[in-house]
Amino acid sequence: MKKFVNYMSLLMLIPLVLVGCQTDRANISAQNPETAITANSEVAALLTLSAQNDGTVDDFIDGLSATSVTFPYVVDLNGQLTTITSERSLQTFKQTVQASGNFNPISLVFPVKVRSDDHSEKEVRNEAEFEDHLRKENEESENKFRGRINCFRFNFPITLLTFNTNQEQTGSVVVNDKKELFAFFTQLPSSIVVNIQYPISITFKDETTLQIENNEQLRRVLLECRDDDKIGDDDTIDDDIRGDLLDQAINLQRTLLTSDWVIAIFMNNGNDRTAVYQNVKFEFFRGGAIKVSATDRTAFGRWEIEKGDNNGLDLELKFRDEVQILEVLDDDWKVVNFTSTRVELGADNDILIFEGTPNGGVTVDPVDPAPTLDVKAFKQSLTTGSWSVANFKQAGVDISSEFAGFSLAFTEAGVVTATRGAEVRVGTWFTETSFTGLELNLVFENISPIDELDEDWLVIEFSDTRISLKHTGDSGVDELVFEKN
Repeated sequence: MKKFVNYMSLLMLIPLVLVGCQTDRANISAQNPETAITANSEVAALLTLSAQNDGTVDDFIDGLSATSVTFPYVVDLNGQLTTITSERSLQTFKQTVQASGNFNPISLVFPVKVRSDDHSEKEVRNEAEFEDHLRKENEESENKFRGRINCFRFNFPITLLTFNTNQEQTGSVVVNDKKELFAFFTQLPSSIVVNIQYPISITFKDETTLQIENNEQLRRVLLECRDDDKIGDDDTIDDDIRGDLLDQAINLQRTLLTSDWVIAIFMNNGNDRTAVYQNVKFEFFRGGAIKVSATDRTAFGRWEIEKGDNNGLDLELKFRDEVQILEVLDDDWKVVNFTSTRVELGADNDILIFEGTPNGGVTVDPVDPAPTLDVKAFKQSLTTGSWSVANFKQAGVDISSEFAGFSLAFTEAGVVTATRGAEVRVGTWFTETSFTGLELNLVFENISPIDELDEDWLVIEFSDTRISLKHTGDSGVDELVFEKN
């Protein structure tokens, strides 16, 4: 078990700096309760991860990401000794070795001090002790350290305002580096609420700087930066993008991930359709998902940054056809320009401009409203008795006769069995609430005609004896009606 560095003196300073409580009570009350910083909060845990000692900087020397060797120290490469005094000299040494093509083992000259992820240090006197240290660290903390947040650095100092449970400010603490930040949050009492004095700034590995305005934006940046160094595994950036264009793609990705977005302008074939998207919020996620919200209605799509024409970037948006206001956004959009709060896109004669807000505070109202249906009652009705296909129109063509004689039985376990004489087809079903309302999803094997039911159906209305469904696809609108046998 590692011993944490004792920085209780930081917390002892809390009562020493007092300011007017009434104003600060208002400030902390304005924070989203879900992002309030307390000892057990998500933001505190993320800040602790971001403040861990970065053991990755010297992995090519000690072979371990969870710890680093404390400066200064001496390394031996082919009998030539080099003193490493700082991170800058470490990088210079690494570049020199790589340029020479000399990949022989690098040895440490003992004794050295090693620093763990909690910034505690211990002396290692010889090679045997160092091997023992590597073994223990690999067992105890290497896997944990893989959850690090290490794609940016805080620009210190940062002032932390402290409050009691009555939302009265009790003091402030200035932290000057990661070590102090880590100590503060790992030893934070449960009775204290922390508010950061914003704005603060962070600098990413590519030396671009981002200003953080509040807890929600900080939380989102921390979440999105976790394991950001694995950019090669990121499905949201096309593998064909290289060089300077990759830097632009990473900046665009970061821009999309750290804000909520609304459509400021949408011109579709010369028609201004912006008003249709009033109060619709778009959220981009690292896994490639887009969440679209309008109060209690949600829909999901996909996004990817691709290499476009003339060494530019395209932003590909993909949405399901059922939601018409989103289907028209389904395109490969040329990235015309972007800033931290505005993304300008173009496709053929269309113009699409997103505007962002980093605090997650976009308020949305109902759009494309659908009937509010009781999911529990629908499932109970669906799984009681058996059903037949009373009407099935596919893009206006009546194909009901193809399903004559079929009886469908739905179980609570999500199995649907379609039976017609000796013919038995087994599939699965589930419900979900989409942007347009309640959906019944049917999944059958690829055997005609039962595979025509394999679709995500919007539930228009239902009773104990009748269920009316609709699906909008590329070929048109399909209508399906079940009636109780």
